[in-house]
Amino acid sequence: MKKTLIALAAVAATGAAFAQSSVTLSGSLDVGIVRNGAAGTTTLNQAGNGLNNLVFSGTEDLGGGLKANFVLQQRFNPTNGNNDGTNAGRRTFQGASTVGLSGGFGSIRLGREIEAYNDVNNWADPWGTVRSASVAAAAGNVSTGPDNADLGRSEGIHYTSPSFGGLTVGVTYGFKDQTAAQLGGAAAGTEALFSANAVYAAGPLTVMGGVMQNRYDDDAYVIGAGYNFGVADLKVAYHNVEGGSAANPANKYTALQFGVNVPMGATVFSAGYIRSETQALAAGPKVKSNKLGLGAQYNLSKRTAVIGTYGKAKSTKANFDLSIRHTF
Repeated sequence: MKKTLIALAAVAATGAAFAQSSVTLSGSLDVGIVRNGAAGTTTLNQAGNGLNNLVFSGTEDLGGGLKANFVLQQRFNPTNGNNDGTNAGRRTFQGASTVGLSGGFGSIRLGREIEAYNDVNNWADPWGTVRSASVAAAAGNVSTGPDNADLGRSEGIHYTSPSFGGLTVGVTYGFKDQTAAQLGGAAAGTEALFSANAVYAAGPLTVMGGVMQNRYDDDAYVIGAGYNFGVADLKVAYHNVEGGSAANPANKYTALQFGVNVPMGATVFSAGYIRSETQALAAGPKVKSNKLGLGAQYNLSKRTAVIGTYGKAKSTKANFDLSIRHTF
């Protein structure tokens, strides 16, 4: 539940009304017992980066259907007070920091946020990449290397269209002429960033796709479809990534990803599976892998839930987590 902190409306001496503006604080807290099978460790921690965040957002009504908007999202680890992830030195607003305008034309934001392709890249993953069971695509492969270096998020122009009969489109563009320091990463961009997605949702049917050329000149696309039968919400997606630089850890990556959510009263059961193939550089061998994920979420209320997930990848020991999640 979002709580409005400030709501102001002023009237000028002439009697003309100023635009109404508001600032909202929202976020989530998610902490539990996390088992890392490969490392053989059990900790009290967050199950994945991005689960804990504070979001400051604001809107000013400019009149005529036009609004000004901003978002500041800080990710953090509540068990130790550090910023999100294992690196306590990550930026304060790791999640997002944008300002923009919205209206009948859609929404345009300037600054840092997840670019359009990665906004739908793991749409079929029931856990959205952040839990032990996650069947995330391209984890540690060519498309995420530049994003980890912030070549895909920072210094972006982001656009989302209004819905056209159930179809929405998102586009991100970023200039290539930024230094590593400007992008907050380990390297400067060698190309301009272009990223786009399209999502068509009509009743129980959803069809989506995304494309990207990032600042390392990697090319990627994803296509997917889903159908909500009521008793089960099924999703499937296909991923293809090709690297444009030998600096990247893989030259080509493909994956087929499945996800399903089954609601039963206050409990939602989830399962996911991914099968991938990675070819390291042009002459490297093809390495196949797969992962199975299982999980359940019991909703104590609209804002509080207990969540448990289990994930087992090929040739690795299983991971699991059991946590309490609260949103506000």
